[in-house]
Formats: sequence, structure tokens, C-alpha cells
Amino acid sequence: MSLNVLILPEDATYDKDVLKPIVGALLGHLGRPQAKVRVHSGFGGLGDALKWECVSKVLDQYRGMVDLFVLVVDRDGDAHRAQALARLEARATVGEGAHPPFLTAQTGFFAENAWQEVEVWVLAGCDDLPTEWSWQDIRAERDSKERYYNAYAARHDPAWDARPTDGLRQLAAEAARRYDRIRRLCFEDVGRLEQRIGDWLAARA
Repeated sequence: MSLNVLILPEDATYDKDVLKPIVGALLGHLGRPQAKVRVHSGFGGLGDALKWECVSKVLDQYRGMVDLFVLVVDRDGDAHRAQALARLEARATVGEGAHPPFLTAQTGFFAENAWQEVEVWVLAGCDDLPTEWSWQDIRAERDSKERYYNAYAARHDPAWDARPTDGLRQLAAEAARRYDRIRRLCFEDVGRLEQRIGDWLAARA
């Protein structure tokens, strides 16, 4: 049975190039390599992604067409972000007035915060990071994209700043091929998301 997946990033401009290959690799690890993964591009930023009115509109628009919705935002050092995401998940499981619940036994919705930014998932899949970098420091850094990812991308490709989208797409695709490394190094977010989706798939079977 095919699995239709829709990823909801806070900003699809760059995040789509990270999330599509890595979520695809996650699903492949869970035995669903043929899952059809698409990326929603309608959110205008974090504010939209955390707003129930915006999220529910997407869930309603794709009702019956998508089996699994995956919302991913950056944590950005906010210790309360996971709570906000949990509230979105809870609202999706209940009806509102005459409106039936968005989720059924066959439809899943998971919201996760990348720790601290999705570009760290790319770095986790790279096996040639500078030796002077500490992985603990990378994970703890609130502005990990600016401090670490951009520096790595520039070392990887001197012309990166002229075409950052192309560079990110290439690096993310390469990183996704080392998904085992990503899930091991990013257990707080990627590992947790994998576990939750795996449990949902097992219950859905």
C-alpha cells in the first residue's frame, strides 16, 4: 500500500531541500521506501506553522488525499516549542463543532522541532566536519545555521554563497544517504520522530 506524505515546513524556500530527502530516508528506514513525499509551500514562516488556523486549513485541504502529515519547525533555543507543537497535535485529534476530527486511525499528524535548526540534520549526515568542531556545541548552538552550517557549506563549495539553494539541495541529498548517522546523532528530534512514525505505521498496519 502506497503512503502519501505531506511535509509542512515553516519556510519551504530552504527547508524543503532538507526535509524531503531526510524524511524520505526516515521512511525508507521504516520499510516505506516507496512513500510519496511532497512538501507544502504555503506557510509564510514560523508564525503560520504554529498557528492552528493555518495548520488546520492544510489538514482540511488535503483530507483524504494524505496519509501522513509531518510538521517540522526550528527549535531556535525555545524550550517551550515542543509544548506548542503538542498542542497542535492534540487539536488535530478532536472535532470542532460540526467539524469531524482531522485525524483517523489511517491518518497521522506529527509535529517536531529540529534541534536547533534543520540544517543541523544535514551536518549530522556529513562525515567530514572540521575536527575542531564539537557535535555537542553544534547541537546546543541556537544559531547553528549561521555559525556552523554556512561555514561548512562554504568550505565544501567556495561558490556556495552564489547559489546557496543548490548547495543545500546537494548536501542534504548526500546526508540523507547516511541516514543511520543522522538518526544516531539527532536522537532528540529525528530519532523521536522516527519512533513515533514507526509506532503509528505499526498500529495502522
